[in-house]
Amino acid sequence: MTAAGAGAPLTFGQMSVWRDIDKLPRARWQEANLAHTFTLPRPVSYQQLCQALTAVDAKHESLRTVYDVSDPVNPRQRPLPAQQFSQVEVAAAGRDDIEARVSALVATPFDLTTDRTLRALAIADGGEQADLIELQAEPVITRLALCLHHLSADGFSVGLIWMDLLALLGIAGSPLPVPPNSLSEVAIEQRTGESWQKKLRASQRHFRAVYQANVAEFADRDGDRGAVQAALESHQLADTAQRLADDHKVSVATVFTAAFLDAIVPHCWPGPIRIGLMTSNRFLQRWHHQVTTMNQLIPIVADADPAADFGARLADIQLATMRAYRLGLFDVDAVTPAALGLDLQPSEVGALCMFNIVEGAGAEYDDPDDPLAPQVHWEPVFTTIRAGCYLRAFRTVDHSIRLRLRTGGLTNDTCASILTDTYLRIMRAAA
Repeated sequence: MTAAGAGAPLTFGQMSVWRDIDKLPRARWQEANLAHTFTLPRPVSYQQLCQALTAVDAKHESLRTVYDVSDPVNPRQRPLPAQQFSQVEVAAAGRDDIEARVSALVATPFDLTTDRTLRALAIADGGEQADLIELQAEPVITRLALCLHHLSADGFSVGLIWMDLLALLGIAGSPLPVPPNSLSEVAIEQRTGESWQKKLRASQRHFRAVYQANVAEFADRDGDRGAVQAALESHQLADTAQRLADDHKVSVATVFTAAFLDAIVPHCWPGPIRIGLMTSNRFLQRWHHQVTTMNQLIPIVADADPAADFGARLADIQLATMRAYRLGLFDVDAVTPAALGLDLQPSEVGALCMFNIVEGAGAEYDDPDDPLAPQVHWEPVFTTIRAGCYLRAFRTVDHSIRLRLRTGGLTNDTCASILTDTYLRIMRAAA
Protein backbone atom coordinates (compact mmCIF):
# COMPACT_ATOMS: atom_id res chain seq x y z
CA MET A 1 0.00 0.00 0.00
CA THR A 2 1.37 3.44 -0.88
CA ALA A 3 1.08 6.65 1.12
CA ALA A 4 -2.51 7.11 -0.05
CA GLY A 5 -3.80 4.25 2.10
CA ALA A 6 -7.31 2.92 1.45
CA GLY A 7 -8.76 6.30 0.55
CA ALA A 8 -11.71 6.94 -1.77
CA PRO A 9 -12.17 6.53 -5.54
CA LEU A 10 -11.28 9.37 -7.88
CA THR A 11 -13.89 11.86 -9.03
CA PHE A 12 -14.92 11.66 -12.68
CA GLY A 13 -12.77 14.70 -13.45
CA GLN A 14 -9.72 13.22 -11.74
CA MET A 15 -10.26 9.90 -13.52
CA SER A 16 -10.29 11.63 -16.91
CA VAL A 17 -6.84 13.06 -16.25
CA TRP A 18 -5.58 9.78 -14.79
CA ARG A 19 -6.62 7.93 -17.94
CA ASP A 20 -4.43 10.36 -19.89
CA ILE A 21 -1.34 9.58 -17.82
CA ASP A 22 -1.80 6.07 -16.43
CA LYS A 23 0.24 4.51 -19.25
CA LEU A 24 3.09 7.02 -18.89
CA PRO A 25 6.22 6.23 -16.86
CA ARG A 26 6.44 8.28 -13.68
CA ALA A 27 9.33 10.25 -15.16
CA ARG A 28 6.81 11.79 -17.58
CA TRP A 29 4.12 12.72 -15.06
CA GLN A 30 5.31 16.32 -15.31
CA GLU A 31 3.75 16.46 -18.78
CA ALA A 32 0.44 17.01 -17.00
CA ASN A 33 1.80 19.96 -14.98
CA LEU A 34 0.10 23.36 -15.27
CA ALA A 35 1.90 26.63 -14.60
CA HIS A 36 1.17 30.34 -14.58
CA THR A 37 3.15 33.38 -13.50
CA PHE A 38 1.17 36.18 -11.86
CA THR A 39 2.11 39.78 -11.15
CA LEU A 40 0.94 40.97 -7.76
CA PRO A 41 -1.04 44.24 -7.78
CA ARG A 42 1.28 45.43 -5.05
CA PRO A 43 4.37 43.88 -3.41
CA VAL A 44 3.97 41.65 -0.35
CA SER A 45 6.42 40.35 2.20
CA TYR A 46 7.76 36.83 2.07
CA GLN A 47 6.05 36.08 5.38
CA GLN A 48 2.68 37.30 4.07
CA LEU A 49 3.01 35.03 1.06
CA CYS A 50 3.83 31.99 3.19
CA GLN A 51 0.80 32.66 5.39
CA ALA A 52 -1.49 32.98 2.34
CA LEU A 53 -0.19 29.76 0.78
CA THR A 54 -0.71 28.00 4.11
CA ALA A 55 -4.35 29.11 4.13
CA VAL A 56 -4.85 27.98 0.53
CA ASP A 57 -3.37 24.58 1.37
CA ALA A 58 -5.78 24.19 4.30
CA LYS A 59 -8.86 25.25 2.31
CA HIS A 60 -8.38 23.40 -0.98
CA GLU A 61 -8.19 19.69 -0.34
CA SER A 62 -7.09 18.72 -3.85
CA LEU A 63 -3.76 20.56 -3.46
CA ARG A 64 -2.78 18.27 -0.58
CA THR A 65 -4.25 15.03 -1.93
CA VAL A 66 -2.07 12.01 -2.64
CA TYR A 67 -2.97 8.99 -4.73
CA ASP A 68 -2.64 5.24 -4.41
CA VAL A 69 -2.00 4.11 -8.00
CA SER A 70 -0.82 0.59 -7.17
CA ASP A 71 -3.99 -0.58 -8.93
CA PRO A 72 -4.07 1.68 -12.01
CA VAL A 73 -7.56 0.47 -12.93
CA ASN A 74 -8.99 1.68 -9.62
CA PRO A 75 -6.74 4.40 -8.19
CA ARG A 76 -7.63 5.92 -4.82
CA GLN A 77 -7.20 9.35 -3.27
CA ARG A 78 -6.53 10.57 0.27
CA PRO A 79 -6.07 14.15 1.49
CA LEU A 80 -3.11 14.93 3.74
CA PRO A 81 -3.47 17.15 6.81
CA ALA A 82 -2.93 20.87 6.28
CA GLN A 83 0.63 22.11 6.75
CA GLN A 84 2.56 25.34 7.12
CA PHE A 85 4.25 26.84 4.06
CA SER A 86 7.34 27.92 5.98
CA GLN A 87 9.75 27.74 3.04
CA VAL A 88 8.97 28.96 -0.46
CA GLU A 89 11.58 29.05 -3.19
CA VAL A 90 12.60 32.63 -4.08
CA ALA A 91 14.17 33.97 -7.27
CA ALA A 92 15.53 37.48 -7.76
CA ALA A 93 15.09 39.10 -11.16
CA GLY A 94 18.37 40.97 -10.73
CA ARG A 95 20.29 37.79 -10.12
CA ASP A 96 18.45 34.76 -11.51
CA ASP A 97 17.21 33.64 -14.93
CA ILE A 98 13.52 33.76 -14.06
CA GLU A 99 12.36 31.98 -17.21
CA ALA A 100 14.75 29.09 -16.55
CA ARG A 101 13.67 28.87 -12.89
CA VAL A 102 9.99 28.70 -13.90
CA SER A 103 10.76 26.10 -16.57
CA ALA A 104 12.56 23.97 -13.99
CA LEU A 105 9.56 24.29 -11.67
CA VAL A 106 7.27 22.93 -14.37
CA ALA A 107 9.64 20.25 -15.66
CA THR A 108 10.06 18.57 -12.26
CA PRO A 109 7.62 15.67 -11.81
CA PHE A 110 5.34 15.43 -8.79
CA ASP A 111 5.34 12.07 -7.07
CA LEU A 112 1.57 11.68 -6.94
CA THR A 113 1.80 9.03 -4.24
CA THR A 114 3.51 11.32 -1.71
CA ASP A 115 3.70 14.95 -2.89
CA ARG A 116 1.40 17.88 -2.48
CA THR A 117 0.64 19.04 -6.00
CA LEU A 118 1.19 22.79 -5.62
CA ARG A 119 4.60 24.39 -5.99
CA ALA A 120 5.33 28.10 -5.79
CA LEU A 121 8.24 30.25 -6.91
CA ALA A 122 8.25 33.72 -5.36
CA ILE A 123 9.90 36.35 -7.56
CA ALA A 124 11.53 39.47 -6.15
CA ASP A 125 12.21 42.04 -8.86
CA GLY A 126 15.15 44.41 -8.90
CA GLY A 127 18.82 44.27 -7.99
CA GLU A 128 18.13 45.37 -4.42
CA GLN A 129 16.07 42.23 -3.86
CA ALA A 130 19.02 40.12 -4.94
CA ASP A 131 21.10 41.83 -2.24
CA LEU A 132 18.36 41.25 0.34
CA ILE A 133 18.26 37.56 -0.46
CA GLU A 134 22.03 37.28 -0.21
CA LEU A 135 21.83 38.92 3.22
CA GLN A 136 19.00 36.54 4.20
CA ALA A 137 16.73 39.53 4.87
CA GLU A 138 13.04 39.14 4.08
CA PRO A 139 12.55 39.75 0.35
CA VAL A 140 9.63 41.74 -1.03
CA ILE A 141 7.68 39.63 -3.53
CA THR A 142 6.29 41.19 -6.71
CA ARG A 143 5.45 38.12 -8.81
CA LEU A 144 4.47 34.53 -8.14
CA ALA A 145 4.80 31.42 -10.32
CA LEU A 146 2.48 28.54 -9.46
CA CYS A 147 2.85 24.99 -10.71
CA LEU A 148 0.14 22.36 -10.18
CA HIS A 149 -0.48 18.86 -11.43
CA HIS A 150 -3.52 18.55 -13.66
CA LEU A 151 -4.80 15.65 -11.56
CA SER A 152 -5.43 18.14 -8.75
CA ALA A 153 -6.39 21.31 -10.62
CA ASP A 154 -7.56 22.54 -14.02
CA GLY A 155 -7.07 25.95 -15.62
CA PHE A 156 -10.25 27.26 -14.00
CA SER A 157 -8.87 26.21 -10.62
CA VAL A 158 -5.65 28.14 -11.18
CA GLY A 159 -7.78 31.29 -11.43
CA LEU A 160 -9.63 30.35 -8.23
CA ILE A 161 -6.36 29.86 -6.35
CA TRP A 162 -5.11 33.23 -7.56
CA MET A 163 -8.34 34.97 -6.47
CA ASP A 164 -8.04 33.37 -3.05
CA LEU A 165 -4.40 34.36 -2.69
CA LEU A 166 -5.17 37.99 -3.53
CA ALA A 167 -7.92 38.04 -0.90
CA LEU A 168 -5.78 36.32 1.72
CA LEU A 169 -2.95 38.78 1.05
CA GLY A 170 -5.39 41.66 1.61
CA ILE A 171 -4.93 42.94 -1.94
CA ALA A 172 -8.30 42.35 -3.62
CA GLY A 173 -11.66 40.66 -3.15
CA SER A 174 -12.92 38.35 -0.45
CA PRO A 175 -11.78 34.79 0.29
CA LEU A 176 -13.68 32.14 -1.62
CA PRO A 177 -16.22 30.09 0.36
CA VAL A 178 -15.11 26.64 1.45
CA PRO A 179 -16.51 24.02 -0.99
CA PRO A 180 -19.53 22.23 0.56
CA ASN A 181 -18.25 18.70 -0.15
CA SER A 182 -14.93 16.94 0.04
CA LEU A 183 -13.69 15.34 -3.17
CA SER A 184 -14.15 11.90 -1.60
CA GLU A 185 -17.83 12.72 -1.01
CA VAL A 186 -18.14 14.01 -4.58
CA ALA A 187 -16.60 10.79 -5.96
CA ILE A 188 -19.02 8.59 -4.02
CA GLU A 189 -22.02 10.74 -4.98
CA GLN A 190 -21.07 10.52 -8.67
CA ARG A 191 -21.14 6.74 -8.50
CA THR A 192 -24.33 6.29 -6.46
CA GLY A 193 -26.62 9.32 -6.86
CA GLU A 194 -29.83 8.84 -8.83
CA SER A 195 -29.34 11.97 -10.93
CA TRP A 196 -25.83 10.77 -11.80
CA GLN A 197 -27.26 7.44 -12.98
CA LYS A 198 -29.53 9.32 -15.41
CA LYS A 199 -26.52 11.29 -16.67
CA LEU A 200 -24.62 8.04 -17.10
CA ARG A 201 -27.30 6.62 -19.37
CA ALA A 202 -27.42 9.84 -21.38
CA SER A 203 -23.64 9.93 -21.79
CA GLN A 204 -23.60 6.30 -22.92
CA ARG A 205 -26.21 7.03 -25.60
CA HIS A 206 -24.17 10.02 -26.78
CA PHE A 207 -20.87 8.15 -26.98
CA ARG A 208 -22.41 5.13 -28.67
CA ALA A 209 -23.80 7.35 -31.44
CA VAL A 210 -20.50 9.23 -31.83
CA TYR A 211 -18.47 6.00 -31.96
CA GLN A 212 -20.71 4.42 -34.59
CA ALA A 213 -20.60 7.38 -36.97
CA ASN A 214 -18.66 6.92 -40.21
CA VAL A 215 -16.08 9.71 -39.91
CA ALA A 216 -13.06 11.14 -41.68
CA GLU A 217 -9.43 10.21 -41.02
CA PHE A 218 -6.17 11.94 -41.88
CA ALA A 219 -4.87 10.78 -45.25
CA ASP A 220 -1.18 11.04 -44.37
CA ARG A 221 -0.65 10.32 -40.67
CA ASP A 222 2.47 8.40 -39.69
CA GLY A 223 2.93 7.49 -36.04
CA ASP A 224 6.72 7.49 -36.44
CA ARG A 225 6.82 11.21 -37.18
CA GLY A 226 6.36 12.24 -33.55
CA ALA A 227 4.83 15.49 -32.32
CA VAL A 228 5.35 19.06 -33.49
CA GLN A 229 3.93 22.32 -32.15
CA ALA A 230 3.40 25.71 -33.77
CA ALA A 231 1.69 28.98 -32.87
CA LEU A 232 0.61 32.31 -34.29
CA GLU A 233 -0.81 35.39 -32.61
CA SER A 234 -3.04 38.24 -33.73
CA HIS A 235 -5.10 41.10 -32.37
CA GLN A 236 -7.12 41.21 -35.61
CA LEU A 237 -8.13 37.59 -35.13
CA ALA A 238 -9.47 38.29 -31.64
CA ASP A 239 -11.62 41.18 -32.84
CA THR A 240 -12.84 39.33 -35.94
CA ALA A 241 -13.78 36.12 -34.11
CA GLN A 242 -15.73 38.12 -31.52
CA ARG A 243 -17.57 40.06 -34.24
CA LEU A 244 -18.55 36.83 -36.06
CA ALA A 245 -19.74 35.32 -32.80
CA ASP A 246 -21.86 38.37 -32.03
CA ASP A 247 -23.31 38.53 -35.54
CA HIS A 248 -24.35 34.86 -35.54
CA LYS A 249 -25.26 34.67 -31.84
CA VAL A 250 -22.84 31.84 -31.09
CA SER A 251 -19.80 31.53 -28.84
CA VAL A 252 -16.30 32.51 -29.89
CA ALA A 253 -15.35 28.87 -29.29
CA THR A 254 -17.89 27.82 -31.94
CA VAL A 255 -16.31 30.20 -34.46
CA PHE A 256 -12.89 28.64 -33.89
CA THR A 257 -14.30 25.10 -33.95
CA ALA A 258 -15.90 25.66 -37.37
CA ALA A 259 -12.75 27.26 -38.78
CA PHE A 260 -10.55 24.48 -37.39
CA LEU A 261 -12.75 21.79 -38.95
CA ASP A 262 -12.64 23.52 -42.33
CA ALA A 263 -8.85 23.78 -42.13
CA ILE A 264 -8.57 20.02 -41.53
CA VAL A 265 -10.77 18.93 -44.45
CA PRO A 266 -8.08 19.17 -47.19
CA HIS A 267 -5.90 16.75 -45.24
CA CYS A 268 -8.57 14.07 -44.65
CA TRP A 269 -10.45 11.32 -46.35
CA PRO A 270 -14.04 12.53 -46.93
CA GLY A 271 -16.59 12.39 -44.15
CA PRO A 272 -17.83 14.20 -41.05
CA ILE A 273 -15.17 14.92 -38.46
CA ARG A 274 -15.11 13.59 -34.91
CA ILE A 275 -13.79 16.43 -32.76
CA GLY A 276 -13.15 16.39 -29.03
CA LEU A 277 -14.17 19.59 -27.26
CA MET A 278 -12.81 20.49 -23.85
CA THR A 279 -15.40 21.35 -21.24
CA SER A 280 -14.68 22.52 -17.70
CA ASN A 281 -18.10 21.26 -16.53
CA ARG A 282 -18.55 24.26 -14.22
CA PHE A 283 -22.19 24.84 -15.10
CA LEU A 284 -23.68 24.34 -11.63
CA GLN A 285 -23.15 26.77 -8.76
CA ARG A 286 -21.76 24.05 -6.48
CA TRP A 287 -18.68 23.72 -8.69
CA HIS A 288 -17.87 27.42 -9.03
CA HIS A 289 -15.45 27.49 -6.10
CA GLN A 290 -14.20 23.90 -6.20
CA VAL A 291 -10.46 23.64 -6.81
CA THR A 292 -10.11 20.33 -8.60
CA THR A 293 -9.80 19.02 -12.13
CA MET A 294 -13.03 19.00 -14.14
CA ASN A 295 -11.75 19.21 -17.72
CA GLN A 296 -13.06 16.46 -19.95
CA LEU A 297 -12.98 15.92 -23.69
CA ILE A 298 -16.48 15.44 -25.01
CA PRO A 299 -16.64 14.32 -28.67
CA ILE A 300 -19.15 15.45 -31.25
CA VAL A 301 -19.45 14.65 -34.94
CA ALA A 302 -19.67 17.72 -37.15
CA ASP A 303 -19.77 18.38 -40.87
CA ALA A 304 -17.08 20.53 -42.40
CA ASP A 305 -17.10 22.03 -45.87
CA PRO A 306 -14.81 24.97 -46.73
CA ALA A 307 -16.97 25.67 -49.81
CA ALA A 308 -20.18 26.03 -47.79
CA ASP A 309 -21.45 29.20 -46.16
CA PHE A 310 -19.47 29.60 -42.94
CA GLY A 311 -22.20 31.34 -41.02
CA ALA A 312 -24.83 28.73 -41.88
CA ARG A 313 -22.86 25.99 -40.12
CA LEU A 314 -22.18 27.88 -36.90
CA ALA A 315 -25.66 27.31 -35.45
CA ASP A 316 -25.43 23.55 -36.06
CA ILE A 317 -22.03 23.30 -34.37
CA GLN A 318 -23.22 25.45 -31.46
CA LEU A 319 -26.28 23.21 -30.94
CA ALA A 320 -24.25 19.98 -31.11
CA THR A 321 -21.74 21.43 -28.65
CA MET A 322 -24.36 22.51 -26.12
CA ARG A 323 -26.09 19.11 -26.29
CA ALA A 324 -22.78 17.45 -25.50
CA TYR A 325 -21.95 19.88 -22.69
CA ARG A 326 -25.33 19.24 -21.06
CA LEU A 327 -24.15 15.73 -20.24
CA GLY A 328 -22.01 17.31 -17.56
CA LEU A 329 -19.31 15.21 -15.92
CA PHE A 330 -19.23 11.59 -17.03
CA ASP A 331 -17.44 8.38 -16.10
CA VAL A 332 -14.77 7.85 -18.78
CA ASP A 333 -14.56 4.15 -17.92
CA ALA A 334 -18.30 3.71 -18.57
CA VAL A 335 -18.15 5.12 -22.12
CA THR A 336 -15.32 3.08 -23.61
CA PRO A 337 -16.20 0.85 -26.58
CA ALA A 338 -15.85 -2.23 -24.37
CA ALA A 339 -18.15 -0.79 -21.70
CA LEU A 340 -20.74 -0.03 -24.39
CA GLY A 341 -20.52 -3.53 -25.89
CA LEU A 342 -19.03 -2.28 -29.18
CA ASP A 343 -16.52 -4.38 -31.10
CA LEU A 344 -14.22 -1.43 -31.69
CA GLN A 345 -10.68 -0.62 -30.60
CA PRO A 346 -10.00 2.64 -28.70
CA SER A 347 -7.89 3.79 -31.67
CA GLU A 348 -10.96 3.46 -33.90
CA VAL A 349 -13.09 5.81 -31.80
CA GLY A 350 -10.59 8.50 -30.84
CA ALA A 351 -11.23 12.09 -31.85
CA LEU A 352 -9.57 13.09 -35.12
CA CYS A 353 -8.85 16.50 -33.61
CA MET A 354 -9.35 18.41 -30.36
CA PHE A 355 -10.08 22.05 -29.53
CA ASN A 356 -10.00 24.16 -26.39
CA ILE A 357 -10.26 27.90 -25.73
CA VAL A 358 -8.65 29.28 -22.58
CA GLU A 359 -7.40 32.47 -20.99
CA GLY A 360 -3.72 33.07 -21.69
CA ALA A 361 -0.86 35.37 -20.82
CA GLY A 362 0.42 38.36 -22.78
CA ALA A 363 1.60 38.39 -26.37
CA GLU A 364 4.63 36.27 -27.23
CA TYR A 365 4.86 36.91 -30.93
CA ASP A 366 4.52 39.72 -33.43
CA ASP A 367 1.02 40.62 -34.57
CA PRO A 368 1.18 40.65 -38.39
CA ASP A 369 0.05 43.83 -40.15
CA ASP A 370 -1.32 41.80 -43.06
CA PRO A 371 -4.31 39.74 -41.80
CA LEU A 372 -3.77 37.27 -44.64
CA ALA A 373 -0.13 36.55 -43.82
CA PRO A 374 0.24 35.43 -40.21
CA GLN A 375 3.65 34.23 -39.16
CA VAL A 376 3.91 30.70 -37.81
CA HIS A 377 6.32 30.18 -34.91
CA TRP A 378 7.62 26.70 -34.12
CA GLU A 379 7.78 25.77 -30.45
CA PRO A 380 9.28 22.95 -28.39
CA VAL A 381 6.85 20.19 -27.43
CA PHE A 382 6.51 19.87 -23.65
CA THR A 383 3.89 17.13 -23.61
CA THR A 384 2.60 14.54 -26.05
CA ILE A 385 -0.60 13.93 -24.08
CA ARG A 386 -3.52 14.28 -26.52
CA ALA A 387 -1.06 15.11 -29.27
CA GLY A 388 -3.14 13.88 -32.23
CA CYS A 389 -4.23 17.28 -33.60
CA TYR A 390 -4.91 19.57 -30.67
CA LEU A 391 -5.64 23.28 -31.18
CA ARG A 392 -5.79 25.68 -28.23
CA ALA A 393 -6.92 29.28 -28.61
CA PHE A 394 -5.56 31.54 -25.86
CA ARG A 395 -7.41 34.80 -25.22
CA THR A 396 -4.58 36.89 -23.84
CA VAL A 397 -4.63 39.76 -21.37
CA ASP A 398 -3.62 42.19 -24.12
CA HIS A 399 -6.72 41.23 -26.18
CA SER A 400 -5.00 39.12 -28.80
CA ILE A 401 -5.60 35.51 -29.74
CA ARG A 402 -2.76 33.02 -29.77
CA LEU A 403 -3.49 29.83 -31.70
CA ARG A 404 -1.28 26.93 -30.65
CA LEU A 405 -1.49 23.64 -32.55
CA ARG A 406 0.19 20.39 -31.46
CA THR A 407 0.06 17.48 -33.87
CA GLY A 408 1.30 13.91 -33.75
CA GLY A 409 2.10 11.92 -36.86
CA LEU A 410 1.46 14.82 -39.26
CA THR A 411 4.10 16.64 -41.26
CA ASN A 412 5.34 20.11 -40.36
CA ASP A 413 3.72 21.41 -43.55
CA THR A 414 0.35 19.93 -42.57
CA CYS A 415 0.60 21.40 -39.07
CA ALA A 416 1.46 24.86 -40.42
CA SER A 417 -1.29 24.63 -43.05
CA ILE A 418 -4.01 23.71 -40.52
CA LEU A 419 -2.92 26.50 -38.19
CA THR A 420 -2.76 29.16 -40.90
CA ASP A 421 -5.98 28.06 -42.62
CA THR A 422 -7.89 28.21 -39.31
CA TYR A 423 -6.83 31.83 -39.07
CA LEU A 424 -7.65 32.60 -42.70
CA ARG A 425 -11.08 30.95 -42.57
CA ILE A 426 -12.17 33.33 -39.81
CA MET A 427 -10.67 36.41 -41.41
CA ARG A 428 -12.22 35.67 -44.79
CA ALA A 429 -15.63 34.80 -43.34
CA ALA A 430 -15.83 38.31 -41.92
CA ALA A 431 -14.47 40.06 -45.02
